[in-house]
Amino acid sequence: SEMVKRDSHGITHEQQDQFAYRSQMRASEAMKAGAFKDEIGPLTGHDEDGALKLYDFDEVVRPETTLEGLAKLKPAFDPKSGTITAGFAGIAVGGSNTGVITNLQGGTITSGVDSGLEDDGPGGDSAIRVAGDNSGTVTNAGTIISARYDGIAIQGNNTGTVRNAATGSVTSLFPSLAVQGDNSGLIENAGTLSSLDVAGIYVSGSNSKDITNTATGSIEVTSGDGITVLGRSRVFGKSLDTPEPEVDAINSGTIANSGSIKAGYAGISVGSGLAPVSVDDGIGADEGPIRAKDVPSAESLVANSGTIENAQGGLIEAGGLGILVGGDNAGTIDNAG
Repeated sequence: SEMVKRDSHGITHEQQDQFAYRSQMRASEAMKAGAFKDEIGPLTGHDEDGALKLYDFDEVVRPETTLEGLAKLKPAFDPKSGTITAGFAGIAVGGSNTGVITNLQGGTITSGVDSGLEDDGPGGDSAIRVAGDNSGTVTNAGTIISARYDGIAIQGNNTGTVRNAATGSVTSLFPSLAVQGDNSGLIENAGTLSSLDVAGIYVSGSNSKDITNTATGSIEVTSGDGITVLGRSRVFGKSLDTPEPEVDAINSGTIANSGSIKAGYAGISVGSGLAPVSVDDGIGADEGPIRAKDVPSAESLVANSGTIENAQGGLIEAGGLGILVGGDNAGTIDNAG
């Protein structure tokens, strides 16, 4: 991201400071005017002194921001000539999300700096990161550039909505949209996802609801899959509020592409995480989101019992396989594109 901003487009530190300052002031004015009132659920918590306090505002918005303060922040990547600082850091939620998190149209998040959480594991430097489960809505309608990890990362289960809107663009090193647990909600891309490695849309556990790349959606992955549902145990989930369910299949929901997928390996992949998992690995009943008779192995778990579809108008260009099911199929696989 340093090279893109500085070398390719000549964007200076001062210009980025001015953009960040303007964004903070606009967000502050909108919040004061009540523009976000219907999107913020008031909660009572403790401040740094331990006193009870009503939080009815967005803590990411900092009205006290000044250009002078932004100018004093140290570069995150290149200490000598870098231009990206913590002033352009992403959004980190240190627990679960039941509300609304949105990068609005016109908004820009450039991440790759310290998130402030004591965790350097997957998702730690993502542009938008939820350390637990998501039962709310996480939306990108603007621009996300994640230099060192995922674009949007849910480290627990998703029962809500994770969406990249038609105006949204996510460029990331690893998955643009990632769920480290199970998906029983909606994961949708209607914009542009571009990642270097692993996948564009990634679910580590199982899918029992909807994963969709719409007709306006574009997914490009240099090395990896366009959409992948691995079906392996959760390793990196932190604040998990929901129990890890028993499942009969890695995908029992719907995975649909109506847009464009260009991937280095598979366009859509389900169950590729099954093969390395055996009973001898010592994975117990409480250690992963996938549990089939307490024996998480390829022999005891169907890869697909739902629907995998490349719909009419859908395009898949893959260096390996168009659609890959890494186990038994008891469902429907359709190609009309």
